[in-house]
Amino acid sequence: PGRKPKQLISCGVFTGFITYLILYFGGMTLMILGFTGSLSQGLAYFGLALVVVFVIPTFLYTTRKCRGWSHLRDRDIYDVVAIECLRMGEPLPIPKYAVCKFCILIKRSKKIYDVVCDRPDGILVPPFLCCIDNLGREHKRMVVRELRKAYVVK
Repeated sequence: PGRKPKQLISCGVFTGFITYLILYFGGMTLMILGFTGSLSQGLAYFGLALVVVFVIPTFLYTTRKCRGWSHLRDRDIYDVVAIECLRMGEPLPIPKYAVCKFCILIKRSKKIYDVVCDRPDGILVPPFLCCIDNLGREHKRMVVRELRKAYVVK
């Protein structure tokens, strides 16, 4: 199997979801107890702020990670199918994201991306996959677009 994209190395599959649940239920409990009068109303607004400020970004972060994990699973499944096709002598299937799996997307700043391919010397890239080493710098935008789709980089 290929290595994981940088965006998915930082945490597991359920880390963001568990954080989301803890913050959501904690904030909702403070809101309900505060607005019903059991606690002060200031704690109710704190619970509302907890839900709005922390839970919504955590939820968006988690969904982005889940999409990234699904793309990684798709890429691993494609690798298995490609190996079977090579063993049987059939042509390789076209992958969902036509980009070399050794190309790495590096985010320099908010809008500036750079692509580097760290492919080992003995490995060739199929002709239907775009690789920054094969295409050159003039096709950098196309490779960046494919990598952003594959790795769910915003």
